[in-house]
Amino acid sequence: MPYQIADGWDNADELEPLVPQPKSPGIIAPRRRKAGDRVIYEDGFKSTTWEFTALTEEQMSAILTAAGLSDTVASAKVTISTPVNSDREFENFNAVIETPRNINFAMGFYKNVVFSITSLEALS
Repeated sequence: MPYQIADGWDNADELEPLVPQPKSPGIIAPRRRKAGDRVIYEDGFKSTTWEFTALTEEQMSAILTAAGLSDTVASAKVTISTPVNSDREFENFNAVIETPRNINFAMGFYKNVVFSITSLEALS
């Protein structure tokens, strides 16, 4: 299954594959904290990143549009399909995607573009 995205939450029927496909570390667990009784609990939401080595202007524009992002929108609610582990098992999630920061544009390509995706909630 490919990496996919759709604008808005609970929108799995509208998922479209990303072109090109990114790389990702899988799901990143939230921060762990130790309570007063020494029990460890997770604090926060699961997250991930989608990393692209190089994107053309058209590819970058298509991804931003599919995610509901623009130069004036810092983040958007999306539905995504992303791997949950190193075995590349994909699952669908509601999430918040952020507009990449510090984008390097050179020789007609956006280089090393990283989309941070947070607040992952698995779809049932």
